[in-house]
Amino acid sequence: MPVGQEACMQQNGTTNGIASEHASPQTTEVPGTHPLPTTAAGASRAVQHCFSEEILDNTVHFQVMDLGRQLYIWVGTSAAHMGSLAMASPLGAQTGTGRQMPPVAMLVKGANEGGSASLAQRLAARVDRPVAVAWSLPEEPPALGLVAERRLMRELQVLELVADSRNLSLD
Repeated sequence: MPVGQEACMQQNGTTNGIASEHASPQTTEVPGTHPLPTTAAGASRAVQHCFSEEILDNTVHFQVMDLGRQLYIWVGTSAAHMGSLAMASPLGAQTGTGRQMPPVAMLVKGANEGGSASLAQRLAARVDRPVAVAWSLPEEPPALGLVAERRLMRELQVLELVADSRNLSLD
């Protein structure tokens, strides 16, 4: 099960993968056991933000963990399913014509690994830090992934992790 996902679902009013109609986004600070960048007050912290949304007749759960030096994002329809996990880092070489796509590694292969790798690369370029994306959505209906990605981008904009959710291109 993804890190803290069960706790996220309980906070969001979900049980057994079913979201309540009154579920709302929850942000939780998770005490870190590993050294993390400190806040202005000097305290280490990790922030976990969870929300669920009904998309194309599927309850999609989202988990965003800001770990200071990196982001971890899980998107799926079931709390107990990991799917594919990709990690991208913005350490790729710069060119005179613009940025190259950040390098990506598949840490866990799954059914929809292209979606997690592509999103991890684009997000790493946008937030300028490593991003791990676990993508656990079914391939059918095909539009589910696109709509879920748009919803995730809106939430990342609200959390001020990306500046503009309308354009994820690297140009």
